[in-house]
Amino acid sequence: MEILAIVIAVRMFNFVQGQLQLPVGKRIVWTNNQRVLHWISSKKPLQTFVQSRVKEITKTKDTSCRYVITTEILQI
Repeated sequence: MEILAIVIAVRMFNFVQGQLQLPVGKRIVWTNNQRVLHWISSKKPLQTFVQSRVKEITKTKDTSCRYVITTEILQI
């Protein structure tokens, strides 16, 4: 589910940028799931489902994924 959330965020960024037709320098997706971040940066073979999502996430070069501690999210 977490990897799907990042895929949706990347798709949303692409859609909004296309609709607004404005240049965007850098896009950051925050997640509290370290496993997903590991999958995204991994060079090892992954399960087909995960690998397909990772490919979609990483094909957008100006998007980076970062980690946020769960307790930080809950304080907002």
